[in-house]
Amino acid sequence: MPQLDKVSYFTQFFWLCFFYLGFYILLVKFFLPKIRRILKVREKKAAYATGTNESIYEKESADVHLQTQKYLLEGMKSSRESLQSSFESTSLWVSEVTKATNTKHFQNVNTEYGHQMKQMTHSLVTTLHDLKTILPPTAHMQCGFQKSAEQKRQKFFNARVLSSLFLLQPKAQKKQAKKTQKK
Repeated sequence: MPQLDKVSYFTQFFWLCFFYLGFYILLVKFFLPKIRRILKVREKKAAYATGTNESIYEKESADVHLQTQKYLLEGMKSSRESLQSSFESTSLWVSEVTKATNTKHFQNVNTEYGHQMKQMTHSLVTTLHDLKTILPPTAHMQCGFQKSAEQKRQKFFNARVLSSLFLLQPKAQKKQAKKTQKK
């Protein structure tokens, strides 16, 4: 394994020291002075804050909060106004285009549709009337021409007719029908 080779120990140690020394110099010359300045500013602000009732941080955060709210409200108002104006212009355009299309292209179609619907309704009504006059009353119930009261009357009438038919049967046939029903 090359890591355990005694010949390469010196080069590994050299490059390790070189990079650590370079990193140390970078920290001391560039980063630590910036961090030190920031800490000094914080200490000064903390010293000023202890002398008053309300800290400077709270005042700054309140100011920032008020400015943020002000800008947000202005942005919301302008976006609402622009959206409202675009919706109004769009709805106006759509209504104008619809009106123009209806007057130019669909006027003949609408009149023809109305005329066809009138003819179809008239033919349907006449066909229904003709069916009522041509069909026998017994077929009215099956076709749905009768109302519910008429249906009840027709059922009552049918029951009476059927019962009278069974009464006219000879007694021997009645006995035979009862026997078949019991089995």
